[in-house]
Amino acid sequence: MLATMLLAVSALSSEKCSQLVPPFLSEAQSVQHHGRYFNPNYCFAVTIPKGLTGLSDPPPAPHHGFGVILPGSPRSYIYTDGSYNAADELTSAWVWAGLHLEWLAKVAPQPHATISAAQLGSSSGVRLVARFECPGDASPYVRDTFLLLQGGVVYTLSLWTTAARYPTDRLAIEEMANSWAFDFSSCHP
Repeated sequence: MLATMLLAVSALSSEKCSQLVPPFLSEAQSVQHHGRYFNPNYCFAVTIPKGLTGLSDPPPAPHHGFGVILPGSPRSYIYTDGSYNAADELTSAWVWAGLHLEWLAKVAPQPHATISAAQLGSSSGVRLVARFECPGDASPYVRDTFLLLQGGVVYTLSLWTTAARYPTDRLAIEEMANSWAFDFSSCHP
């Protein structure tokens, strides 16, 4: 997850935010997911909203989660991920949210953010909603991220979109967050 997050954040500094969808989310090179998605490596399940397609890397790539490219223009996306927490100092989802905000502030000065308690399904986590502008692009953007730290794994559900699209796009991430569940009986971490 850390590498994915850093790639997404570093893309902000090298390209305009209008290119929000990262190149690794390509329909042509991905495994497609519809409806209820279950991750056997990180034991989580989430429902992909009707009419949308989840995209993940094909084997033998590690299977951490998937992305959803939202329809419309400019393009935006939702990414869900489970990754082991390899950083000892990251002891809670609140600390992770602060770190996300620090990384964003390095490439998008003075983001306006709220961090609040939130639910991923029935599990308690944190929600970071950050509004920001990217260098060379005066359009406002939003990153809406749900974070949960459980059993040594960091779970992330994150929306990258424009401020203009956010009122509509947030419905998809909230639907996904509400459908989130763990199934430890069927997984093989």
